Amino acid sequence: MSDRLFYVSAEAGKTPPFLRFAGERLRNFLVPKPQDVVTAEVSYVFVLPVSDTRVFFDEAAMDETSERFFLSHVPMSVRDDVAVGRSILIIDISNEGIYYSKKLFDSICRWLSSHRMEERRILILNQNRSLGKLFARDFPESRLVFLDYDYFIRSVSCLFDPVRFEPFLIQTLRNQDLTLEQYRRPLSPKTSSAFLCLNATPRPHRMLFVALLKEAGLLSSTLYTFHGLSNQKGAQFGPETAVRLAQKLGFTSVTEAVESFYGWVSSFEDRFSERGNDLAMRIDTDVYDRSFASLVTETEISDGDMTRVTEKTLKPLFMEHPLLVFGNVGSLRIVRDLGFQTFSPYIDESYDELPSAAQRTAALLRSISRLRDSIESADSAVLGPLQEIARHNSRFARECFSSEYEIKYEFPIVRFLREISLQ
Repeated sequence: MSDRLFYVSAEAGKTPPFLRFAGERLRNFLVPKPQDVVTAEVSYVFVLPVSDTRVFFDEAAMDETSERFFLSHVPMSVRDDVAVGRSILIIDISNEGIYYSKKLFDSICRWLSSHRMEERRILILNQNRSLGKLFARDFPESRLVFLDYDYFIRSVSCLFDPVRFEPFLIQTLRNQDLTLEQYRRPLSPKTSSAFLCLNATPRPHRMLFVALLKEAGLLSSTLYTFHGLSNQKGAQFGPETAVRLAQKLGFTSVTEAVESFYGWVSSFEDRFSERGNDLAMRIDTDVYDRSFASLVTETEISDGDMTRVTEKTLKPLFMEHPLLVFGNVGSLRIVRDLGFQTFSPYIDESYDELPSAAQRTAALLRSISRLRDSIESADSAVLGPLQEIARHNSRFARECFSSEYEIKYEFPIVRFLREISLQ
């Protein structure tokens, strides 16, 4: 058995997302196929990156007989090689979150069957920890393999890795005048605002959240951003969708505030020109230093069919901030699974496991209000332990997190590929 496997990517000349920031063990095991190696003569891995999940939910593209079906990008030679056991197919969705759809996965299974491709040779890398569980519920006999992998979390895990990424760190953080050692020192006391709420793209749930903060009297205690109040990935978001979300979740009292959102919102912008996903690897240290805790508005909120966090939740932990998360059910559970400590009992985190987005949001607002009261009263019995946990998390992020992520999420990929390639 060779100590490495060659891979071929559907995006020629590009490193697949799950390999871009991978640790040495995975990068040394799975290497690009040299031009002089013929795939018909060796075992290899074919990687199909999916960078836009809209391809999954276009009705025409969900038909496995359609030319727009996403697996149609797998060359016929690769389909044949998987069928005879010469190749392994990796569907790399590690840089996107995908909701479960029985119709979609029924199409995937039928397509694989029509090409006689063994399901056990298909690996799906994705961020949504609910995806494989929901699939197993509906397809208990299937042998498709799901492994969790988070491209954006893996990328920020490397920011403070002193061995691999010192030069990259200096380029990433905004203030070029500070040395690396100064970045490693504990941040100065937070004195300007109680909370920091970085929003970037004004998605409807973020517009609703800021309106709810305003109604609760919390916005005046919050530094918050929206980048130009437009969506880098498309047209400007109007308030109509946010109004419908407010009504769906039962927050009708803020309907008027959401409708007039662009008239009253007065956010500041951080000091980066990047937008959208290009912000993932950027940290403006100043805004963290001017606030005590982060209110993270994640990429989406759900009622349990999406279970993930992104780099948005990790950055405050790197920067010595306590945090509360407006996102999916179980977000803080994932944070703990990643090796960090969360902030209970000093912050009431019971909101995190409430399955209903409406109930979770209401409970989250109550937790934010209680923390604001503790900050304004300088309650050392609460703030002292929060700062200790925050310092622990920052040390863990800088000293251990990159290697811990490699062990937990990359070693299983290597193990799967070794086992399958031996068979």
